[in-house]
Amino acid sequence: MSDLELARELAGAAERDVAALRGKGDPAVFADEVFVSHVRQVAEKLFTAWIALQGETYPLSHDLAPLLNMLSADGADIARFDKMMGCSRHTRRAVAMRYAAADADAGLLDRSKAIEQVEELLATVRRRLAEMEGTHVQD
Repeated sequence: MSDLELARELAGAAERDVAALRGKGDPAVFADEVFVSHVRQVAEKLFTAWIALQGETYPLSHDLAPLLNMLSADGADIARFDKMMGCSRHTRRAVAMRYAAADADAGLLDRSKAIEQVEELLATVRRRLAEMEGTHVQD
């Protein structure tokens, strides 16, 4: 599979995941640990797609830090995504919360903001994908 095909596939999967996140907005129905884990999975897919679009070999890792480091080393403007999504925080929290109930701090999670942030990351990757394909993506 080419880098472009991989990026297209990952972006499509991430788009479906973002739609699922929109449906997980109610903490009474979906626990914070489920939501945070899904946010991290979306970010992982989109960062990997971005790396593939740059023609780089991406690491097989669920840790977001190496993905962000690769993008940064290649000159990608990722600072806003690391800072706004707190990617390292999402990774640690998702791993810690995967098998245990959320702690008292979990109620501080702003689901609307998290969804907005992954939507912005998805739009960025979609624009890069369109540039590589020679098409135009509407915002």
